Amino acid sequence: LLVVAAIQMYRSLLGDVRRDWRLDTLGDDGHWAIRIGRFGLAARAVVLGVSGALVVQAARAYDPSRAGGVREVLRALGRQYASGWLLGLVALGLVAFGVFGLVEARHRTIPTD
Repeated sequence: LLVVAAIQMYRSLLGDVRRDWRLDTLGDDGHWAIRIGRFGLAARAVVLGVSGALVVQAARAYDPSRAGGVREVLRALGRQYASGWLLGLVALGLVAFGVFGLVEARHRTIPTD
């Protein structure tokens, strides 16, 4: 999970989020979709990273029940400083990731060669 989180964060910061998109159908070269995609991928990376950290903690304690799921990830984020802002940004980012998925489903081309 930690490796996948790192890959998602890299892709959100420096990677190409518009793989094989038909940009002519997005208007304005799809800058809005790229921004939403980057924000959504960053939020997903945060959730996966915290989840990976919880799995590592559970492995170190020999207690698989400590790994938990999304509920425990959100609780862990809620215990942080400025948790209201953090949870709000993560929630908004996950919504952005959903919109990004819809944009990809609509505007991505599948190479046939």
